[in-house]
Amino acid sequence: MKKAHSIGATGLRAEALALLKDLRTIISESSPGRMLPSEWTLARKYNISRNTVAKTLKILVDEGLIERQVGRGTLVKGKSVITFLLPCPDFLSSHLDSACIIRDQMQGAMTAARERNLGFEMIAVSPTNDPNQIDFAQLGHLNAGSMVILGNWFRKTFPLLFERQAQVAMITKGVIPYGYAQYAKTWHRLNIDCNQGVTAALDLLIQQGCRKIILIGQYIAEARHPVASAYQKYMAKNGMPAQILELHYKDDESLTPSPANIIRQTYDASPFDGVLLGSGQYGVNRTIQSALGLPPQIKVCGIDQQFFSPPHLENFPYFSVPNAVMGYEAVKMLADNPGAQRQERKYAYDFYPGKKFRTVAV
Repeated sequence: MKKAHSIGATGLRAEALALLKDLRTIISESSPGRMLPSEWTLARKYNISRNTVAKTLKILVDEGLIERQVGRGTLVKGKSVITFLLPCPDFLSSHLDSACIIRDQMQGAMTAARERNLGFEMIAVSPTNDPNQIDFAQLGHLNAGSMVILGNWFRKTFPLLFERQAQVAMITKGVIPYGYAQYAKTWHRLNIDCNQGVTAALDLLIQQGCRKIILIGQYIAEARHPVASAYQKYMAKNGMPAQILELHYKDDESLTPSPANIIRQTYDASPFDGVLLGSGQYGVNRTIQSALGLPPQIKVCGIDQQFFSPPHLENFPYFSVPNAVMGYEAVKMLADNPGAQRQERKYAYDFYPGKKFRTVAV
């Protein structure tokens, strides 16, 4: 922060000096993002001209205490903080597959925040990992100066963030849930291109001779799931039968019978020669086929897989969301041009041919 001007060095008359003193007091007691009164309001209150008010405010701008934004007004500055929302307190340690996604986004965001000398806070918004049970007290400090990163899971927080005029960057791969899009019209959007990833994965399987490809994953059959939607469109366009196998996990992430048994039963009932494998817990083994309980000739390609999430298997090609990049660029959108017009970007999946996967002994 820049050095403050001494009273004698400002060249201001007594009324303006009183304004300067009062504003410094207000700023010292305010959190970043608080809106100060307009120039006209201050001019009337202190019986000075608007030009004198502008000169007084410029002193505070030069000191780094406030910032003036066209179309918004004058805001209190401070060390800005990036707020990164988490579902629940133990999320990163107890929800392995989804935690890998959030962890990578968070690491990218933290890197960008450090480069910009920004503070960084993580807020767990639900004590029960339930998107319908939000602890709004955790968000009580957010205001018009807050910079927030979140995804569709946090839809119940949208009205509050909209009301507080927080600056928001959404990382998502699907449409905004029905009834919530109205709140996000001015927010930055970072979208993963599911059509690109699914198309590339299915093209790869077809190149390997597959003609009956099943989609397997956790929560994959949910309404409007972007991966399932892209898969169904591709199969219909190419005149191929579509089949989706959804694996339903319990709260403790256990599944009885095992995923391998369920997948094998599905294969025995209606054989397929290719698998588009979505995220989920599949166990570990030497090959992806053995982990899924399938014959070795079945071709498998992953979509939405994370490098550190199981199965860690050799020769398993997969497409992964560039979560760290998206987290990093979410901070750039929020911090580099505060108050700027809404930005929306689409990101392609990264492809990993499988060489980076370590072999896990049976």
